[in-house]
Amino acid sequence: MWRLHHSYQDPSALIVAAARWLVSPDVLELTWHFVESPFIDHLTLRFDGDEVVLERRVNVNSGPTALPPARGRGRD
Repeated sequence: MWRLHHSYQDPSALIVAAARWLVSPDVLELTWHFVESPFIDHLTLRFDGDEVVLERRVNVNSGPTALPPARGRGRD
């Protein structure tokens, strides 16, 4: 998870988090603001039946600012 933040994050870091539904009840956006650093993460979850797609992007990094989407399916 920390790969987009120079592979570093203090496990005791303060985080302010928020969530909101976008466009439809099938798209949820999460925002994580790491208070003592410049990092802000945006996660978007797109739900389709028993499948979900997770997209993650960050506001700053020395390399990529987004990861490829991750796909998942509910288990019975």
